[in-house]
Amino acid sequence: MSSRLYLVLFTMAVGILVGAATVHFRLFPYQMLMSAKATVEDVMVNWEAFLGRAPVNQLIPGGYDGDGVTILDAQRSAPGNTLMAGVKGNAVALWLVTPEGETLREWQPPTTEILTDAEHIDGVEKPFNDFFVTLHGAALLPDGGTLFTISHYALVKMSACGTNDWVVPTMAHHAVFASHDQTYWAVTRFHHDTDHPDHNRIRPQFWEDAVIQVDSNGTILRTISILDVIEKNRLWGKLFGGQRPVPSISGDITHLNDVEVLSPEMADAYPDFDAGDVMVSLRNPNMVIVFDPETLDAKWSKVGPWIRQHDPDFGADGWIAVLDNRNDGADGTRFGGSRVVLIRPKGPFGGEWRVAYENSASTPFFTAKRGVLDLPGNGNILVTESEAGRVFEFDRSGDIVWEYINRYDAENLTSVMHAERYPPDFAVNAYSNCDQF
Repeated sequence: MSSRLYLVLFTMAVGILVGAATVHFRLFPYQMLMSAKATVEDVMVNWEAFLGRAPVNQLIPGGYDGDGVTILDAQRSAPGNTLMAGVKGNAVALWLVTPEGETLREWQPPTTEILTDAEHIDGVEKPFNDFFVTLHGAALLPDGGTLFTISHYALVKMSACGTNDWVVPTMAHHAVFASHDQTYWAVTRFHHDTDHPDHNRIRPQFWEDAVIQVDSNGTILRTISILDVIEKNRLWGKLFGGQRPVPSISGDITHLNDVEVLSPEMADAYPDFDAGDVMVSLRNPNMVIVFDPETLDAKWSKVGPWIRQHDPDFGADGWIAVLDNRNDGADGTRFGGSRVVLIRPKGPFGGEWRVAYENSASTPFFTAKRGVLDLPGNGNILVTESEAGRVFEFDRSGDIVWEYINRYDAENLTSVMHAERYPPDFAVNAYSNCDQF
């Protein structure tokens, strides 16, 4: 055997050993190679989305039958029109539908144009095109405009006719809330790759969740760190759990996914709370907190009975409704699917609770992630089953009285990130001078 052949075989053996060691010990350039592999696989599967032809990356195969409104019990359904956000056809959009499913108004925000200046984004890649963004959290305003987040990129107010009134460059996501005092609240976050000067119990890298309050012009009035709320109320034990040693948590610590403000009209139903108190949902520790935004004192905090919950809402009757996702990593087969839980807070940590609606063989309901509740005011609850492309409304008896299926084509649905019911005459006269869409 020639020396050249020995050299070739030796080089091949060394290459194999180096490659094996790189993968096993995750040595440089392992992360770069894995990232490149993931990118290639993503492009191969979602090439139509990358070309801007179709939102194939946001399709839901199979699922529920039907298209648009499939159930309407006009006598028992809460009256009004429903604002939705998600993917509609081949567009990332918000749309307002009648009880019968007619689209009254549709907005298609030019999201990548809105995000031309996204220097605030840290740790998140800018979207390739509009199919790679999510409108997560939305509200219809009295002037006919909309408030929404381009998830993890910006908080946006759009006029009734679809022009941008203002953009707040912050990593807003999941939820927005129009408060009784004409201000707006949103969920945001900040990335830390070094120790936090005020929270050194948490090792970097990690995300610091926060809520922001903005005025009608989009000016940020205040930012409240959820870590400050936890620190003020000594709630660290609910985050660290049984992990050892302490500190031992990093990354996505709390996963804040909702903010809501208690209105003066509802305050009397909650004797331990005051108008203006803020409620937040922390998914990862399965915790809901109500606190005073001025002092950060917690009035009430509760871990469970929900698992990986979303969107707690104050009800006018003193009961808080919570979307209990019960994400079990097994399509709902371990915990039994999703449900809606009602709880009446009592004391700093307690409360009576009951299940208002849950998954069953005859009434399937499961969204592993995301999801939204809305309380339209007549005792019914509107549910956004985001991961299934469905919105449904049930009454006090647990009967479905309205259902909407967000169909894309014969084989696929698309996700609905948000749905909320508004009174029949809410803002409908604001669109008379606008083009149809």
